[in-house]
Amino acid sequence: MFQVGSVVLWCFDNYYYYASCILLISISGIIETLVETRRNTRKIKEMAHFTCPVRVVRDGAWRDGKAEDLLPGDVFEVVPGMHILPCDAVLLEGDCIVNESMLTGESVPVAKAPVVPVVFGKMRLASSTFGSDIAKHVLFSGTRLVRVKKTSLGFGGNRWLDLEQRTGLGTPSRATAMVLRTGFNTTKGALVRSILFPRPNKFKFYEDSFRFIGVLAIIAVIGFLASIGNFLRLGLTAHIITVRALDLITVVVPPALPATMSIGVSFALSRLRKRHIYCISPTRINVCGKLNVAVFDKTGTLTEEGLDVLGVQTVDHDGTLCQFNELREDPSALLADPAAIPTAPSSAFSSVGSSYGMGFSGGLAGIAGLDRSSSMTTTPQRATDPSKLRVLHALATCHTVKQVDGELIGDPLDVKMFQSTEWVLEESEDYGAMPPASGASVAGHAITEADPRSSRRAMMPVPTVVRPPHSERFTLNEASNTNVYELGIIRTFDFSAALRRQSVVAKRLGARYNEVYVKGAPEAIRELCYSDTIPRDFDRTLLDYTNHGYRVIALAGKPLKMSWPKLQRLKRDAVEQDLVFMGFLIFENKLKPTTAPVLDELRGAKIRQIMCTGDNVLTAISVGRECGMIPEDMKVFVPRLIRRKENVPDATARSAAPLAGDGANACAGSSASGTDVRAMVVWEEAGDELSVLDPYTLEPRLATVPVKERVVTSDVAETPEEMDQQQQQYLGWLHGYTNLDMALTTNGKYCVAVTGEVFRFMMDEAPELTIGRMLMRGAIYARMSPDEKAELVESLQEIGYCTGFCGDG
Repeated sequence: MFQVGSVVLWCFDNYYYYASCILLISISGIIETLVETRRNTRKIKEMAHFTCPVRVVRDGAWRDGKAEDLLPGDVFEVVPGMHILPCDAVLLEGDCIVNESMLTGESVPVAKAPVVPVVFGKMRLASSTFGSDIAKHVLFSGTRLVRVKKTSLGFGGNRWLDLEQRTGLGTPSRATAMVLRTGFNTTKGALVRSILFPRPNKFKFYEDSFRFIGVLAIIAVIGFLASIGNFLRLGLTAHIITVRALDLITVVVPPALPATMSIGVSFALSRLRKRHIYCISPTRINVCGKLNVAVFDKTGTLTEEGLDVLGVQTVDHDGTLCQFNELREDPSALLADPAAIPTAPSSAFSSVGSSYGMGFSGGLAGIAGLDRSSSMTTTPQRATDPSKLRVLHALATCHTVKQVDGELIGDPLDVKMFQSTEWVLEESEDYGAMPPASGASVAGHAITEADPRSSRRAMMPVPTVVRPPHSERFTLNEASNTNVYELGIIRTFDFSAALRRQSVVAKRLGARYNEVYVKGAPEAIRELCYSDTIPRDFDRTLLDYTNHGYRVIALAGKPLKMSWPKLQRLKRDAVEQDLVFMGFLIFENKLKPTTAPVLDELRGAKIRQIMCTGDNVLTAISVGRECGMIPEDMKVFVPRLIRRKENVPDATARSAAPLAGDGANACAGSSASGTDVRAMVVWEEAGDELSVLDPYTLEPRLATVPVKERVVTSDVAETPEEMDQQQQQYLGWLHGYTNLDMALTTNGKYCVAVTGEVFRFMMDEAPELTIGRMLMRGAIYARMSPDEKAELVESLQEIGYCTGFCGDG
């Protein structure tokens, strides 16, 4: 309106050319913005709208319909031809693999399992998201269906089977799912809604802009009133007074400013569109220039997506002391290598179950998961022979790799690990089925019409099988063939970001017991292993690899005698305990060619860079120095969390309970009274034990003797009294044996690398002043879970940073 009024005013004052130019520029800018916004909105609509034919249960029968007619509570069939899932649905039957990159940015396909009864009690449909324990049973709208497999009958399976037999509408469904949410209520719908209607953000840029316009308006009003009085005193006509006084306002508050900014935004939209970046809120482009912190994930963002296996470093348990063997660059050569077979104390191989019967009657259709070479009535012996564990078995089984159309898919780390073994992976396209006594069979399912439940008993899952490249394949006709060498993956516990590990239970064909293998972060695996199976040079070897930027995965395992039914009910904690440490798997992760130039450009723009990753802290520091995020002359301080034994994080959750009190001493892990000390943080320079940080102010200090020689000798205190004593001694050492490092304080060339457990402790217990200093000095955040990554970005925004995150975190 201000621009229209200004153009009319200039026409009265015979400024036709100027008024025409401003009018033309304004109209062109408006039209360009509208066209671009409409184009982007159409793109969003094309992305959001999807329909496909579906087969749904309606009025007691299977009927054909359209996906757009689905309602919550409908049960529909999931078939391979359904490439895009039309709604949020819980999987009742079947085994699906989906690509959720559209929602999460993760290109790794995700396996979905049929729902179990306990999940329905945890499900909250009012929430926009589901926890990981529920999400693994949910098919999300907009995600791409990679594979569908048939399983045994699940929820309502007998009913669907009866419907198909009665109506004659074909073979049993490959998989069924029940609709939970449709339209904008789905997870995809919430994403589209957030794009179309972004939440209002109070950017300081716009606040300052309105203040600037307001000041100009005040000046214009004052000038307007003063000029009117002056013109009246000169006796000018009303027309001249009106035109000249209002013209003064257009001089102070330029009407061309919005038009100029619109043209700039239009050019920016055009340049973004050429890079396939679409924006439906053009006003936010101006805010992009206010970004002053960029947070990057590491793997797949700063470094290449794929990992290369550098080798495996196994452990020699034959002697009285455990020690590492030489690095083996070819893991596939470990099969017949006795050095890869750990010899652990017999106490490490205690049996969880005293009996060993698989608990099945009749013939067996599964392969590799069952002991076919021995009688089911044989009395088992306790597993005390350590030669049953092999590192190669751990590499071949401890993963979630799937095979689709002959191609291995899964986490890039898992795929590379399995490919390094050169073994073969086989997955059955169906569940094994044994015909019951009646011999009835429908579409490959062994059933009887009188008792549909017999199909549930007859159907048994065929495990994923892995075997050496030239090994013969097992068949029931050659059950006595001793040349068959293969392992069946009986049970899998998926990788947990909170636990930082993954585990499987496997069984070698002909063996009398199962093999448990666990892989994960070295510091997490170490806590689960017997101490006498950990090499003395564990820390030195790990430090050497991480300092060179390698990614290190720890391997552990144990034999486990247990019947099949008990194994299926076994909890994760019982599997992942009393382990034997087996060695390190080392990956090489190279930087992307574009990483260093992009970071140099950001530094030139005075934009701070932070790395936030789930990898080891020393590996992250090495990558940070390699890409230039951390200058070579900058010191990096790494924290150690010293805690009481009862406060060592359990396998279930790292952020369950507070570790310390509050107040100024909380960063050192004590309450205000100095008693009940439960944890404290010790900051040390990564390459110099004499350079430390004050736990409260995070100021650099120089020590005369290392802290571990005087006070802190272990990361765990056995008793509360010992923890309290260590805290008091540490504070005494800090003030008695250290002095302020004036040179480092003056030049400010130091930063901190924060681990996930320390970040959680600091955010929960440390004073706000200490948290603010940690956020200001933090350059590396390692071993961070997805929730902690989000919390980091929010915390940076709270202290005034305009923060952007780049990566899949």
